Amino acid sequence: MKPIHITGMSLLTPEGLQSVGRNPQHEAVFDRSRHKGSSLPSGLIRMSGRKGFNRFSDFGKLCCMAVEEAFGIRAESAESSASIESEGCSGPDMSQRTALVIGSTVSSLHAVAALQDDAVKYGEGNVNPRIFPDTVMNSIGGYVSIYFSIRGTNVTVSNGGTTAPKAFLYASALLDQGEHDRVIVCVANLFPPERFRDRIGIPDPGCEWISAFVLEPPDGEGVPLARLQIRSESGREQGSVGSANVSANEFDLELIARTQSLAGGKWVTDLGAEGVLHACVHLPGKEEAVL
Repeated sequence: MKPIHITGMSLLTPEGLQSVGRNPQHEAVFDRSRHKGSSLPSGLIRMSGRKGFNRFSDFGKLCCMAVEEAFGIRAESAESSASIESEGCSGPDMSQRTALVIGSTVSSLHAVAALQDDAVKYGEGNVNPRIFPDTVMNSIGGYVSIYFSIRGTNVTVSNGGTTAPKAFLYASALLDQGEHDRVIVCVANLFPPERFRDRIGIPDPGCEWISAFVLEPPDGEGVPLARLQIRSESGREQGSVGSANVSANEFDLELIARTQSLAGGKWVTDLGAEGVLHACVHLPGKEEAVL
Protein backbone atom coordinates (compact mmCIF):
# COMPACT_ATOMS: atom_id res chain seq x y z
CA MET A 1 0.00 0.00 0.00
CA LYS A 2 1.11 3.55 -0.70
CA PRO A 3 2.28 5.84 2.14
CA ILE A 4 -0.40 7.91 3.87
CA HIS A 5 -0.04 11.48 5.09
CA ILE A 6 -1.68 12.13 8.45
CA THR A 7 -2.73 15.78 8.29
CA GLY A 8 -4.77 15.93 11.47
CA MET A 9 -5.46 13.87 14.58
CA SER A 10 -7.17 14.22 17.92
CA LEU A 11 -7.85 12.20 21.04
CA LEU A 12 -10.87 12.34 23.35
CA THR A 13 -10.24 10.73 26.75
CA PRO A 14 -11.81 10.90 30.22
CA GLU A 15 -9.52 13.93 30.72
CA GLY A 16 -11.11 15.76 27.79
CA LEU A 17 -10.39 16.55 24.15
CA GLN A 18 -6.89 17.21 22.90
CA SER A 19 -5.44 18.04 19.52
CA VAL A 20 -2.29 16.16 18.64
CA GLY A 21 0.42 18.27 17.09
CA ARG A 22 4.15 17.89 16.49
CA ASN A 23 5.20 19.83 19.59
CA PRO A 24 6.25 17.30 22.24
CA GLN A 25 5.58 19.89 24.95
CA HIS A 26 1.98 20.41 23.79
CA GLU A 27 0.39 17.57 25.75
CA ALA A 28 1.54 14.51 27.62
CA VAL A 29 0.98 11.23 25.82
CA PHE A 30 -2.22 9.63 27.13
CA ASP A 31 -1.56 7.20 30.01
CA ARG A 32 -4.43 4.72 30.20
CA SER A 33 -3.24 3.31 33.53
CA ARG A 34 -4.26 6.54 35.25
CA HIS A 35 -7.87 6.11 34.08
CA LYS A 36 -8.49 2.39 34.48
CA GLY A 37 -12.22 1.74 34.45
CA SER A 38 -13.06 5.33 33.44
CA SER A 39 -15.79 6.06 30.88
CA LEU A 40 -16.18 9.14 28.73
CA PRO A 41 -18.47 11.41 30.78
CA SER A 42 -21.41 13.03 29.00
CA GLY A 43 -20.20 16.30 30.51
CA LEU A 44 -17.48 16.35 27.83
CA ILE A 45 -20.08 17.06 25.14
CA ARG A 46 -19.87 20.55 23.70
CA MET A 47 -23.25 21.74 22.54
CA SER A 48 -23.55 22.83 18.94
CA GLY A 49 -25.98 25.20 17.29
CA ARG A 50 -26.13 23.02 14.20
CA LYS A 51 -29.58 21.82 13.32
CA GLY A 52 -30.31 18.30 14.52
CA PHE A 53 -27.20 17.94 16.69
CA ASN A 54 -29.22 17.53 19.89
CA ARG A 55 -30.89 14.45 18.39
CA PHE A 56 -27.57 12.66 17.93
CA SER A 57 -26.62 9.94 20.41
CA ASP A 58 -24.02 10.88 23.02
CA PHE A 59 -21.43 8.71 21.26
CA GLY A 60 -22.34 10.36 17.96
CA LYS A 61 -21.80 13.79 19.48
CA LEU A 62 -18.45 12.79 20.98
CA CYS A 63 -17.22 11.36 17.67
CA CYS A 64 -18.24 14.59 15.90
CA MET A 65 -16.20 16.55 18.45
CA ALA A 66 -13.13 14.35 17.89
CA VAL A 67 -13.35 14.63 14.09
CA GLU A 68 -13.86 18.39 14.30
CA GLU A 69 -10.75 18.73 16.47
CA ALA A 70 -8.71 16.63 14.02
CA PHE A 71 -9.87 18.79 11.14
CA GLY A 72 -8.99 21.89 13.15
CA ILE A 73 -5.34 20.83 13.12
CA ARG A 74 -5.50 20.24 9.39
CA ALA A 75 -7.27 23.53 8.64
CA GLU A 76 -4.60 25.46 10.54
CA SER A 77 -1.64 23.76 8.88
CA ALA A 78 -2.87 23.37 5.30
CA GLU A 79 -2.41 26.05 2.67
CA SER A 80 -5.96 25.54 1.49
CA SER A 81 -8.94 27.41 2.90
CA ALA A 82 -10.48 24.31 4.50
CA SER A 83 -12.50 25.26 7.55
CA ILE A 84 -15.25 24.09 9.83
CA GLU A 85 -18.20 26.42 9.37
CA SER A 86 -21.43 26.85 11.31
CA GLU A 87 -23.38 24.61 8.95
CA GLY A 88 -20.70 21.98 8.49
CA CYS A 89 -17.72 21.76 6.15
CA SER A 90 -18.20 23.29 2.75
CA GLY A 91 -16.20 23.32 -0.45
CA PRO A 92 -14.10 20.51 -1.93
CA ASP A 93 -13.02 19.06 1.44
CA MET A 94 -16.45 17.56 2.04
CA SER A 95 -17.34 16.56 -1.52
CA GLN A 96 -17.89 12.99 -2.62
CA ARG A 97 -14.09 12.63 -2.64
CA THR A 98 -14.00 12.66 1.18
CA ALA A 99 -14.55 9.24 2.76
CA LEU A 100 -15.38 8.29 6.34
CA VAL A 101 -14.33 5.11 8.15
CA ILE A 102 -15.72 4.51 11.65
CA GLY A 103 -14.17 1.85 13.86
CA SER A 104 -16.67 0.73 16.50
CA THR A 105 -17.45 -2.59 18.15
CA VAL A 106 -19.91 -1.97 20.98
CA SER A 107 -21.41 1.52 20.51
CA SER A 108 -24.74 0.14 19.29
CA LEU A 109 -25.08 -2.20 22.28
CA HIS A 110 -25.84 0.75 24.56
CA ALA A 111 -28.90 1.55 22.48
CA VAL A 112 -29.85 -2.13 22.41
CA ALA A 113 -29.75 -2.17 26.21
CA ALA A 114 -31.79 1.05 26.40
CA LEU A 115 -34.37 -0.36 23.99
CA GLN A 116 -34.64 -3.51 26.07
CA ASP A 117 -35.11 -1.48 29.26
CA ASP A 118 -37.79 0.65 27.58
CA ALA A 119 -39.67 -2.45 26.43
CA VAL A 120 -39.63 -3.92 29.95
CA LYS A 121 -40.79 -0.65 31.51
CA TYR A 122 -43.42 0.50 29.01
CA GLY A 123 -44.22 -2.58 26.94
CA GLU A 124 -42.94 -3.71 23.55
CA GLY A 125 -45.39 -1.50 21.66
CA ASN A 126 -44.48 1.65 23.59
CA VAL A 127 -40.71 1.93 23.30
CA ASN A 128 -39.19 5.30 22.48
CA PRO A 129 -38.76 5.37 18.67
CA ARG A 130 -35.76 7.70 18.99
CA ILE A 131 -33.70 4.86 20.51
CA PHE A 132 -34.00 2.44 17.60
CA PRO A 133 -31.73 4.20 15.03
CA ASP A 134 -28.80 3.94 17.44
CA THR A 135 -29.13 0.14 17.63
CA VAL A 136 -27.71 0.06 14.09
CA MET A 137 -23.92 -0.31 14.07
CA ASN A 138 -23.32 2.38 11.44
CA SER A 139 -25.40 5.08 13.15
CA ILE A 140 -22.26 6.97 14.27
CA GLY A 141 -21.10 7.13 10.64
CA GLY A 142 -24.48 8.60 9.79
CA TYR A 143 -24.21 11.27 12.47
CA VAL A 144 -20.66 12.28 11.51
CA SER A 145 -21.49 12.43 7.80
CA ILE A 146 -24.55 14.59 8.51
CA TYR A 147 -22.60 16.89 10.80
CA PHE A 148 -19.82 17.50 8.27
CA SER A 149 -21.83 17.01 5.06
CA ILE A 150 -19.60 14.10 4.01
CA ARG A 151 -20.91 12.61 0.78
CA GLY A 152 -18.21 10.08 -0.09
CA THR A 153 -17.79 6.46 0.98
CA ASN A 154 -19.10 5.85 4.51
CA VAL A 155 -18.08 2.55 6.13
CA THR A 156 -18.18 1.17 9.67
CA VAL A 157 -15.58 -1.44 10.58
CA SER A 158 -16.41 -3.72 13.51
CA ASN A 159 -13.95 -6.54 14.09
CA GLY A 160 -13.62 -7.03 17.83
CA GLY A 161 -10.14 -6.35 19.19
CA THR A 162 -8.67 -5.70 15.74
CA THR A 163 -11.16 -2.97 14.80
CA ALA A 164 -8.65 -0.10 14.87
CA PRO A 165 -5.98 -1.59 12.55
CA LYS A 166 -8.70 -2.92 10.23
CA ALA A 167 -10.17 0.58 9.98
CA PHE A 168 -6.77 1.93 8.88
CA LEU A 169 -6.32 -0.88 6.37
CA TYR A 170 -9.70 -0.04 4.85
CA ALA A 171 -8.86 3.68 4.75
CA SER A 172 -5.53 2.94 3.08
CA ALA A 173 -7.28 0.82 0.44
CA LEU A 174 -9.70 3.67 -0.28
CA LEU A 175 -6.82 6.10 -0.83
CA ASP A 176 -4.96 3.55 -2.99
CA GLN A 177 -7.96 3.36 -5.31
CA GLY A 178 -7.53 7.06 -6.09
CA GLU A 179 -11.21 7.91 -5.81
CA HIS A 180 -10.89 9.94 -2.59
CA ASP A 181 -8.75 12.95 -1.72
CA ARG A 182 -8.92 12.25 2.00
CA VAL A 183 -10.30 9.70 4.45
CA ILE A 184 -11.43 10.51 7.96
CA VAL A 185 -10.90 7.65 10.42
CA CYS A 186 -12.65 7.75 13.79
CA VAL A 187 -12.17 4.90 16.27
CA ALA A 188 -14.44 4.60 19.32
CA ASN A 189 -13.00 2.40 22.08
CA LEU A 190 -15.87 1.98 24.51
CA PHE A 191 -17.02 -0.30 27.31
CA PRO A 192 -20.00 -2.48 26.46
CA PRO A 193 -23.05 -2.30 28.74
CA GLU A 194 -22.50 -4.34 31.89
CA ARG A 195 -25.07 -6.98 30.88
CA PHE A 196 -23.10 -7.80 27.71
CA ARG A 197 -19.54 -7.75 29.03
CA ASP A 198 -19.27 -11.50 29.54
CA ARG A 199 -20.85 -12.36 26.18
CA ILE A 200 -19.04 -10.44 23.47
CA GLY A 201 -15.47 -11.68 23.95
CA ILE A 202 -13.47 -8.54 23.10
CA PRO A 203 -10.42 -7.21 24.97
CA ASP A 204 -11.11 -4.83 27.85
CA PRO A 205 -9.88 -1.40 26.66
CA GLY A 206 -9.07 -0.41 30.25
CA CYS A 207 -10.81 2.92 29.81
CA GLU A 208 -12.76 4.65 27.07
CA TRP A 209 -11.33 6.90 24.36
CA ILE A 210 -12.15 8.13 20.87
CA SER A 211 -9.47 8.96 18.31
CA ALA A 212 -9.84 10.74 14.98
CA PHE A 213 -7.47 11.10 12.01
CA VAL A 214 -7.47 12.93 8.69
CA LEU A 215 -5.57 10.89 6.10
CA GLU A 216 -4.47 12.03 2.64
CA PRO A 217 -2.33 10.64 -0.19
CA PRO A 218 1.26 11.96 -0.44
CA ASP A 219 0.21 14.42 -3.16
CA GLY A 220 -2.65 15.79 -1.04
CA GLU A 221 -2.92 19.45 -0.15
CA GLY A 222 -2.52 19.08 3.62
CA VAL A 223 0.76 19.56 5.51
CA PRO A 224 1.58 16.18 7.11
CA LEU A 225 2.05 15.73 10.85
CA ALA A 226 3.47 12.31 10.01
CA ARG A 227 3.66 9.76 7.23
CA LEU A 228 2.23 6.31 7.85
CA GLN A 229 2.99 3.09 6.02
CA ILE A 230 1.06 -0.09 6.77
CA ARG A 231 1.27 -3.56 5.27
CA SER A 232 -0.66 -6.69 6.24
CA GLU A 233 0.91 -10.13 5.98
CA SER A 234 -0.42 -13.63 6.57
CA GLY A 235 1.23 -15.81 9.20
CA ARG A 236 2.48 -14.87 12.64
CA GLU A 237 5.76 -13.17 11.72
CA GLN A 238 6.96 -10.80 14.44
CA GLY A 239 8.54 -8.26 12.15
CA SER A 240 12.04 -7.03 11.37
CA VAL A 241 14.70 -5.91 13.81
CA GLY A 242 13.69 -2.72 15.59
CA SER A 243 9.95 -3.39 15.43
CA ALA A 244 7.97 -3.28 18.65
CA ASN A 245 4.92 -5.46 19.23
CA VAL A 246 1.73 -3.47 19.82
CA SER A 247 -1.68 -4.96 20.64
CA ALA A 248 -4.42 -4.36 18.11
CA ASN A 249 -6.71 -2.45 20.47
CA GLU A 250 -3.89 0.05 21.11
CA PHE A 251 -3.06 0.63 17.43
CA ASP A 252 -4.53 4.15 17.27
CA LEU A 253 -2.96 5.17 20.58
CA GLU A 254 0.44 3.94 19.37
CA LEU A 255 0.10 6.01 16.22
CA ILE A 256 -0.77 9.11 18.23
CA ALA A 257 1.99 8.55 20.78
CA ARG A 258 4.71 8.07 18.15
CA THR A 259 3.64 11.27 16.40
CA GLN A 260 3.14 13.33 19.55
CA SER A 261 6.46 12.34 21.13
CA LEU A 262 8.36 12.74 17.82
CA ALA A 263 9.59 9.16 18.23
CA GLY A 264 8.37 7.71 14.94
CA GLY A 265 9.52 4.19 14.19
CA LYS A 266 7.90 0.88 13.37
CA TRP A 267 5.86 -1.82 15.03
CA VAL A 268 3.95 -5.03 14.38
CA THR A 269 0.34 -5.70 15.41
CA ASP A 270 -1.07 -9.22 15.68
CA LEU A 271 -4.31 -9.66 13.71
CA GLY A 272 -4.94 -13.16 15.03
CA ALA A 273 -5.73 -15.81 12.43
CA GLU A 274 -5.45 -13.20 9.65
CA GLY A 275 -1.75 -12.58 10.26
CA VAL A 276 0.05 -9.40 11.28
CA LEU A 277 0.07 -5.74 10.36
CA HIS A 278 3.38 -3.96 9.88
CA ALA A 279 3.25 -0.21 10.59
CA CYS A 280 5.82 2.57 10.35
CA VAL A 281 5.55 6.25 11.27
CA HIS A 282 7.96 8.72 9.69
CA LEU A 283 8.20 12.24 11.09
CA PRO A 284 9.08 15.19 8.81
CA GLY A 285 12.73 16.16 9.04
CA LYS A 286 13.82 12.87 10.62
CA GLU A 287 15.74 9.97 9.13
CA GLU A 288 13.30 7.73 7.31
CA ALA A 289 12.55 4.32 8.80
CA VAL A 290 12.04 1.43 6.40
CA LEU A 291 8.94 -0.75 6.76
